[in-house]
Amino acid sequence: MSLTEKITTMKTSYLAILAAVGLCAVIYLYYAGGSWLQLLSIVLFLAVLYMWTETIDSFQDFQLKKEKWIINAAVGIVIGLAMFAIYIGYKRLDLTHIAFNIQIITAVIIVAAAEEFFFRGYLQGKLSEDFKIISRIAIVTILFGLYKVAVFSSMRTLISLAEIVVISCVGSIILSLEMEKTQNLLAPVISHALWDTLVYSNMRHVPSWIAATPQWTETLYNYLFKFCGFFCDQWDMASYYVAGKQFVTCSGCTGIFLGVFFAFFLYDKKVFSKLHTKRFYIPALVPQICMFFGLNIAQYTGMLDSYTLGGVQLQLINYSYTIFGLFLGFSGSVLLVNVIHLYGGRWEKVMEDWIKDYEYLVVPALLLAFLSNPLSNPQMTALIFFSILVVFGIVTAIVFAAMLFISMIKK
Repeated sequence: MSLTEKITTMKTSYLAILAAVGLCAVIYLYYAGGSWLQLLSIVLFLAVLYMWTETIDSFQDFQLKKEKWIINAAVGIVIGLAMFAIYIGYKRLDLTHIAFNIQIITAVIIVAAAEEFFFRGYLQGKLSEDFKIISRIAIVTILFGLYKVAVFSSMRTLISLAEIVVISCVGSIILSLEMEKTQNLLAPVISHALWDTLVYSNMRHVPSWIAATPQWTETLYNYLFKFCGFFCDQWDMASYYVAGKQFVTCSGCTGIFLGVFFAFFLYDKKVFSKLHTKRFYIPALVPQICMFFGLNIAQYTGMLDSYTLGGVQLQLINYSYTIFGLFLGFSGSVLLVNVIHLYGGRWEKVMEDWIKDYEYLVVPALLLAFLSNPLSNPQMTALIFFSILVVFGIVTAIVFAAMLFISMIKK
């Protein structure tokens, strides 16, 4: 039995536990420091993501429901305030320090929602299939405590770490009970976000994990830039600049590879099959090819000299490259997929398996973008996110072109 078959035959609840343990390992390696450890954490996250997607049927698996949302929101607020009241009594806080900071509020809401989606919405829901209420709350609490160890072990002393883990576990039990009673993720998300907002707003300084841009983002950018250099000349005059850095591909290649990515992200077999006609390809491909390569020819023959253009004119040229490239990449992908469907043979199934989970590729891209800290440097976050999408587009184009080439040779 292959590894994939073993994974797919494993009970969903145990897969969910394994994914949670893997997530803790990913977080620990990420915060442990060092480029190689962070690179390993990215690879491990892709494995966790695969296990995760194998157990998800739809968005409903996260138990976020519209029913009785007013009551659930009210319950979430009451429980959140009660948790903070307990925390005030334990720490004997001086509430005069509370100062609401939009940077803190945004960060903790994002983190709290993400934690609840995974631990309460996903993990606790999956455990309900094979474990009774006490057992599943215990498992979620232990794994949530392990997750907090992974997050804070490199930032805290042993005593301080023990304190935050105990507090987190107590909070986890309360939130898990709240989830069991309401059967709606909305309540624990609001409670957790409110609790975190009040706790962090009582701090005198913005925590470093909120204010600082991690050093690894520079390393990741450099790797992405070098990789894309094999497929694009990265001409600086025809490139965009984000966060003071040149984008990983020129404006034209950016459009093409993003077009490829979004073509597969939005893939629908029925729609792609209907588009496989001259009525689509002629207006979709011919004008784009003429305009795209026409601009390139004009550049190389000297009819269009970028060095003599003003800033606004140059930007318009680059925008044109991107728009034409976007349509070219999208419509070219439609043609590629349909030809593989017609002549690919066994490659057709390989392609379908690839496309089935393609939409989940955006998850690691979003994760890495958010880990680059959108609060301290939102432009760097955008740079990382769209660079990863471009890389996905490049890899997809290569793989599918190779499938087509091999199938055509064997024909």
